[in-house]
Amino acid sequence: MNALSLVPSLAFGLAAAGALFASSRHSPAWLRATHRRHLLWLAVFLLLMLAVWLADTVLGQWAGLFFALVALMFGCALLPYLAAWAGLKRRISG
Repeated sequence: MNALSLVPSLAFGLAAAGALFASSRHSPAWLRATHRRHLLWLAVFLLLMLAVWLADTVLGQWAGLFFALVALMFGCALLPYLAAWAGLKRRISG
């Protein structure tokens, strides 16, 4: 197993977390249009399924599912802190 073969799955898992964060009301760029939120939820689902599929081919069924879900959870935990840090940095500098 090559560790570089897991990079696309990690990227898709983090992209799914980004779409999930963008569709939440905690996002600084809260989208008020319902159809955009539905499209983001669809993107979350498709990106996560792609991440699971790619990780499954490398690691196997359960390890691949766990890897993709950990990537999603990591992104969901990290993005609110990054948004708060960016907002604080913007307030201090501006």
